[in-house]
Amino acid sequence: MIDTIFQDNWRNFFSGAYYDFATLPSTQQYLRNHSPLPRPIFCQALNQTAGEGQRGRQWQSTQTALTFSIRITLPDDMGLHQGLTQALALTLVTTLDPDADYLRLKWPNDIFYRQRKLAGILVEGQTNSKRLDSEVIIGIGINIADQTSCKDYAYWQEISPSDSRETLLERIMPRLIHCLEQWAQHPYLPIDHRWQDYDLFNKEIVMLEGQKTATQIFGIDQKGRLICRETNKKLHYLTNTRILTRTLHKDSTCTFS
Repeated sequence: MIDTIFQDNWRNFFSGAYYDFATLPSTQQYLRNHSPLPRPIFCQALNQTAGEGQRGRQWQSTQTALTFSIRITLPDDMGLHQGLTQALALTLVTTLDPDADYLRLKWPNDIFYRQRKLAGILVEGQTNSKRLDSEVIIGIGINIADQTSCKDYAYWQEISPSDSRETLLERIMPRLIHCLEQWAQHPYLPIDHRWQDYDLFNKEIVMLEGQKTATQIFGIDQKGRLICRETNKKLHYLTNTRILTRTLHKDSTCTFS
């Protein structure tokens, strides 16, 4: 059970299981292959050569990105409950942009700034039948500065030029640890969660992966499921899909990766 919020020195939360590398293929892969420990493990890499994204995709990040992973054991099957990805995403945006002025969330796991991807979250979980708990590996990547002139991605220094990887990490980690503490006690989003404040597609018409007709988005529920409705039909709660395009008008769409 997670029972302490480490505000002053969050690294103590990992009790020495803290790794900081110059280069790794993937922080997710490193923690996936790490021997089990009775405490959380943190792994950061200044450069990832084969970072991992959602659904097996490669996470495209620059050498100035903040990339790290956390491996943690949660009681029962709490790490497998739907909604943990969205809870972590909300924690990041409410920490970095508490008034929802400029950051937006693209379900299920991306953070956008001015229609460009700024950050992503990857959550992997598996149960342990012998101990009746679940182990979770959480990967987070945030683009910090642009060294490639790539117009497809946003960078945190566009918003806060003086911030470095280190200052950003110090700002978000206590809140992420607190989020995990809350999740260990209540593995679902609160009723008054703020997803709609940040939702990139709130009440908009979009095309979803695997769907032939356009769908209107109505935020997420407490399990992190996407709430949507086709024209004149009942609400649906989806988990295994992806938002492909925003419908601008009848014959025009805008594509998101």
